[in-house]
Amino acid sequence: MAHVFVSYKHDDGDFAAALKQHIEAAGFDVWMDIDLRAGDVWREAIDHALRQSYVCVVIMTPAASESPYVTYEWAYAWGAGVRVIPVLLEPTDLHPRLEALQYLDFTDRMNRPWDTLLQHIGDIAGEYQAVAIHVPRDAPPAVKQAVLALDSPDSDERVAAMDSLAQMDHPAAVQVLLGALNHPTRDVRIQAVMRLAAMPGVTDDRIAPVLVEALEHDDYTVRRDAARALKDVGDAGAVPKLIDRLLDEASSVRQAAIGALGALGDESVIPHLVAYLDDKTFLVRKAAVEALAGFGEAAVPGLVKALGDEHHEIRPLAAAILADIGPAAVPALRDALNDPDWRVRVNAAATLGTIGDAVVVPDLIPLLREQGREGGGSRAVRQTAARALGRIGDPAAIQPLVTALNAKDHKDVKDDIARALLAIDTPEARHAVEQWAKRSRWLPR
Repeated sequence: MAHVFVSYKHDDGDFAAALKQHIEAAGFDVWMDIDLRAGDVWREAIDHALRQSYVCVVIMTPAASESPYVTYEWAYAWGAGVRVIPVLLEPTDLHPRLEALQYLDFTDRMNRPWDTLLQHIGDIAGEYQAVAIHVPRDAPPAVKQAVLALDSPDSDERVAAMDSLAQMDHPAAVQVLLGALNHPTRDVRIQAVMRLAAMPGVTDDRIAPVLVEALEHDDYTVRRDAARALKDVGDAGAVPKLIDRLLDEASSVRQAAIGALGALGDESVIPHLVAYLDDKTFLVRKAAVEALAGFGEAAVPGLVKALGDEHHEIRPLAAAILADIGPAAVPALRDALNDPDWRVRVNAAATLGTIGDAVVVPDLIPLLREQGREGGGSRAVRQTAARALGRIGDPAAIQPLVTALNAKDHKDVKDDIARALLAIDTPEARHAVEQWAKRSRWLPR
């Protein structure tokens, strides 16, 4: 049977006993560790009692705040979705989590708020009783059995029940999972919503709020899966919490949160996504680039920045997205031809060649002569500029290419210049290549 769990330091046992009497006199069942039987394993008994409670009343004093046992109990309760009511017996600096829960001040012996405490417990008990899961009359026995397991003190049994319901091809199983979204135990709510979010065609206004709640779960895999599910659910109200998860210590959570933010399509998140183009983890940076792809022209500056990423998969990915954006990306790419990072210059030139707008020809021509810029890569810049000019095919590039072809340079650069002239395919361009080919014994491949 569900009960009120009282957490206290044994030095405060007299007050804890009085508290127990007040709560029981109001008609509520109470569990305290004085109920432990000889031979019980302390931690297992505490865990079991906490899982069967709907509220944990924690008596706080300076000594209790430093007690690892008291801290374990209220933290376990909070993590399991059990409501926590801090009762301040002596002036104490509370943990921020407890302080946020609006503690009750019992420090004045002559004016202790017993009625307020009992009212809070009664309200929580009422909520707990009100969320009993409705089981359709025609539900198969397996569904009814799974519903019973949702209240099991064993978390593995609850998870197994959820798995079983998710695999059943029966409307009653879906109804039970929807009912579990209001279960008093947080882990049950979260496990239910994870399975519902993965089911095609299942929609409910309660799914997104529980997924948002799951973003703060202690287990990083739950936070990650919640963010992934929000990517498909698409609830704009999740944006602030998803932004918070960008600071998550787990890179997979950051990656999933970025993906969800990109899918929501709110342009206000673009600066947050751009910031994670500097993340230490490659997959997080890649997720940021992929998320920016959905914002089109508004994401161009961030995508241009990604052209200089150190990872060989991210640079071409950003370039391909910019090429898809097309003419709207041209101004930023023209500016990027002067970027200090040679990788940015190379990928900007290549992308401009793919877009094919002749307006950039005057910007590409100077790159044919680039020499010895800080950071290296000049040869790659010259080669890429030649290829881009060839793809654009503007005759205005012929004379600069011919000049570069006849200048002293590396064989690979000359090869690309010659191919660019052949791609432009005018008599002047072909003649220049033929003359150079005779002198150099070059054979086009």
